[in-house]
Amino acid sequence: MKFVQNFKQIFAQSKYDTIACDIYGVIHDGIKAYPFSKSALEDLKKNNQHVILLSNSTRLEDKLNAHMKSKFDINTNAYEEILSSGTLTKLYLRDIATYAETSHLERASCHATAQYNGQSTIIEPQEFAKTYLKTGKFFLAGDPDWQEPLYLPLAPTLTRVNDYNDIDFVLLGSIRGLYPEKRVIDNFSEKQVREDYQPLLDKCLERNVPIICANPDVFAPNGVYDDGSTKLLICPGYVGKMYEEMGGRVLYFGKPFKSIYNYLIENKSRSSIKEGDVQVSSKILCVGDNLSTDISGASEAGLDVVMILGGVHWEELKDAKDNDELIIRIQKLCKEFNSPEPTYVMPLLCYE
Repeated sequence: MKFVQNFKQIFAQSKYDTIACDIYGVIHDGIKAYPFSKSALEDLKKNNQHVILLSNSTRLEDKLNAHMKSKFDINTNAYEEILSSGTLTKLYLRDIATYAETSHLERASCHATAQYNGQSTIIEPQEFAKTYLKTGKFFLAGDPDWQEPLYLPLAPTLTRVNDYNDIDFVLLGSIRGLYPEKRVIDNFSEKQVREDYQPLLDKCLERNVPIICANPDVFAPNGVYDDGSTKLLICPGYVGKMYEEMGGRVLYFGKPFKSIYNYLIENKSRSSIKEGDVQVSSKILCVGDNLSTDISGASEAGLDVVMILGGVHWEELKDAKDNDELIIRIQKLCKEFNSPEPTYVMPLLCYE
């Protein structure tokens, strides 16, 4: 683990073909962009870096691009594209529907990583369809405005229903309550989230219904309180963990799971998209703030990773008196979150 101030210090030591950069907690905190993040992306692009934004959002690239521009004034010319867990969820659902309709799938677009009884396994869409799909009915625990593009084109093979008592699976997309039109919950309150989602999880466990979690994040920084402390928004991964702890099966696509890193390496890294390449030879540098997702996932995929300190773990790190104490605190957090240590540590996303 090396402490650096910026990318130029990293590039002086090592060369990378592709930068795979997290968004939430690295580029912005959900409310405003972090200092230097916009200029860092622009400078990476100016210096011929192939920048892919890697997000656990359920939204697709067009919506994420529009959000980056309208809220944070970051244009699409500052990066190549955005790869989200929502994109992989859409591809997976499409493959499930294709197999259900034809009993054949030439090649799966991606796979899901299933967590069950503490074990991690790969589930291809064909296997999911054969094991779980009976009626094609599913319940959306999320926001139709955000998640409809993932499933709407697949009707009637996959059909969203409003009653979760007779379904094949749950699509867990965002935390807004099971029936927000009847009861609004505070998605910063663990107590309210647990109370609202528990009946759904109980029914799913009773019938062995799997949950497809389109966003594995448990918490994400979302602004600050009046005292300056970081506000943490509860994310779909929180409910996914609840179901895992009950003994249920949860399928994931984003960080830290292999699904998104395999897809990145095979389809989105600079060397993987060159004409004439017979195998992927890219050297990818990942960037993120969250030990549980960004750091753990990249490390387990065999990729170097920069940990940005100003994100989800800032409260535990902000009052370290010097870099030596900072490194000790990060090492302690790595043990607490069962994560490998990052390759590099950088205070904020910064080019030079």
